[in-house]
Amino acid sequence: MPLPISTIRHSPYVLFFIGDIKITIHNFPADSSEKRIPPSAQVERWKRQFAVLNPLESFSTPQAYAGYFGLQFEGTGVISEIPTTTLAWAMQMDPRHYSNLTAKQQYHPKEKGYLQQMAADYTIKAMGPPESMAEHRDAIVNFAHSFELIQEIPAS
Repeated sequence: MPLPISTIRHSPYVLFFIGDIKITIHNFPADSSEKRIPPSAQVERWKRQFAVLNPLESFSTPQAYAGYFGLQFEGTGVISEIPTTTLAWAMQMDPRHYSNLTAKQQYHPKEKGYLQQMAADYTIKAMGPPESMAEHRDAIVNFAHSFELIQEIPAS
């Protein structure tokens, strides 16, 4: 049976629900490499959202796909007095591609906003009751791994 999906769009993120699972997608354009948020900092922020986090059910795994690298975090515990599982990704574009896109912004000012969004890092975070998250885990992972650029990175 298909799950009901509802979507709410706020810049710079999209929030949607699959049943009782909340999925949030953020992007993080940055003007320079130094302003990028490391994936490990995103994971630490997600861990702090738990009032209680079970260390036996909490781990981070390195990820790399579609020109991005980062961390996948999975944790189960209590958030706002509710048992919750979080499955999340903090992904950054490969530094070479990022440098190429940020350099192009200087020479193509009319395309700066587009190129900045293209170079943006992103996070995907799914949260919900542990049972629902376990039931839909494979679909959520497949969804997260489907993220890629729509257009090729312009050559230098």
